Amino acid sequence: MNTNPKAKRILCFGDSNTWGAQVDSLDKFPVNVRWTGVLQNLLGQDYEIIEEGLRARTTNIDDPTSPNKNGLTYFRPCVQTHRSVDLCILWLGTNDLKKRFNRSAKDIAEALRELIQTITGSSMKETKILLVSSPVVLETSTAIEWDFVGAHEKSLSLGKEIEKIAQEEKVFFVDLAREGITPDPEEGVHLSAEIHTKVAEIFNQKIKEIFS
Repeated sequence: MNTNPKAKRILCFGDSNTWGAQVDSLDKFPVNVRWTGVLQNLLGQDYEIIEEGLRARTTNIDDPTSPNKNGLTYFRPCVQTHRSVDLCILWLGTNDLKKRFNRSAKDIAEALRELIQTITGSSMKETKILLVSSPVVLETSTAIEWDFVGAHEKSLSLGKEIEKIAQEEKVFFVDLAREGITPDPEEGVHLSAEIHTKVAEIFNQKIKEIFS
C-alpha cells in the first residue's frame, strides 16, 4: 500500500488484460508480472495504482452468458468509491468484439464515450482520462471458441474509431496496436508476461507526459 499522502492516484479500469489473465490457465499473473504492478514499480511512490480489472468485462452491454460484466454498470459506483483520482486509464472494448454482441468498431467506441462522460459529468471533472485501444484480436482456435469470430477485421479499425472519441471528448489516447503490442499468437486475446511489461512501459511514458 502506498503511504505517500501526495501520491497521484491512477484508476486502471479494464477487462481480463487488466485483471492479468494468464494465456495458458484460468489464473491471473502475480502482481509483479501484471502491467499494473509493473507500472507501479516504474512510477514509484509518487503514484498509487488502483487495479480494477475483470475477465469478460464489456463497455456498456450485458452479457447473456456471464452476469455482472457490464462495465458501465460497475463503473458508476466504482468512480464514487475511489472519488479523488488524478487519472483514469480506460481500457475496454475487446469483449465487445464477440460475435454475439453484433457490434461494429464505431458502436464500441461510442460505448466508451458513456464511460468517459461518467467521469466528466460527475464531481470528478478534474480527473484526467487516458483512453486505450486494445491490440488486434487474432482469430485463433481458442479465440473462436470464445466467440471472437469476425473480431480480427473489426479490431483493425477499432483504434481509429476510439481515437475519434478521445479527440471529441478531449481526453488522452494510446493505441496499443500502433505501439506494437500484440496478444499471444497461439491464444489470440491475452497478453504474455513479456507483453505486460511492455504495456507498463508504454503507460509509464504516457503518464509522465500527462503530468509533466
